Amino acid sequence: MASTHLSDVTWVNIDDLPLPDALADWLTDEDSLTLKLQRYTGQFNVRVLRHEKATAQSDEVAFMQTAQHTPDVQVREVLLCDEERPWVFARSIIPQHPSRILQQLQDIGEQPLGQILFTHPDVVTGPFQVARFGPASHIGRFSTGLTGSERDLWARRRNFWLADQAILVAEVFLPNAPCYDK
Repeated sequence: MASTHLSDVTWVNIDDLPLPDALADWLTDEDSLTLKLQRYTGQFNVRVLRHEKATAQSDEVAFMQTAQHTPDVQVREVLLCDEERPWVFARSIIPQHPSRILQQLQDIGEQPLGQILFTHPDVVTGPFQVARFGPASHIGRFSTGLTGSERDLWARRRNFWLADQAILVAEVFLPNAPCYDK
């Protein structure tokens, strides 16, 4: 699968964009999105689309506060689903690093990354950025092809710091996500 980049919009700090009331709780929730989604379904699963060595996008490198644009990352793209119905597209940038915990993240298969990050005692979370993607954006077209539904999509991203390295996690709420039900 080709990379589903999220660089065709401007990401802004969470306080710099008015958020729809119905989505604010979802976009600003500091807790695990995986756990929140699991409360809405008994059939939660992760569908891995891609997990491979690749080059992070320049805006991702800048947000991760990485000194240089390096190919030494793993790009993990997954769908968080209710049974087979995709709710969230997640793109994670995981640095390749000799620390044992970061090495373990290279091969987690269908295990939710959030499940690992939110249970590790040394993880420190950074602030959120948010973005709104129109139907003509790269992720908007991907979403329409995947779900058959065309709409603006909201997303959030933040860094998780572990072993002095930033792990970037971006989450795009797809049309079937429960955050749009209100």
